[in-house]
Amino acid sequence: FLMAWAARRWPRVAGVILVCLAAFFVYIFGLYEVFSDPFGKGRPMVIIFFMGPLLTTGIALLRVGSDGEDDQKETSSYIRP
Repeated sequence: FLMAWAARRWPRVAGVILVCLAAFFVYIFGLYEVFSDPFGKGRPMVIIFFMGPLLTTGIALLRVGSDGEDDQKETSSYIRP
C-alpha cells in the first residue's frame, strides 16, 4: 500500500525503488548465475512471474512525469475533435 501511495505522489521515485528491488532480488535469488544454468532451480518462473512485473512497472513509472501524467501531453489534443 505504501508503494501504491508513493507511485501516485512521486512516480519516478517509486519507479527507482521498484527497479532497485528487482536488482536486489536478482542477487537474493541468484539470478545473476542465469547463464551457467538458465533453467535450474525454477529460475524461469521467478524471472517471468516475479522479476517481470517489478521491472516493467518500475520502468513505466520512470517514464511518467512528475505530475502523474505522461510526458507526451501534446498527443492528447489530437484525440479530441
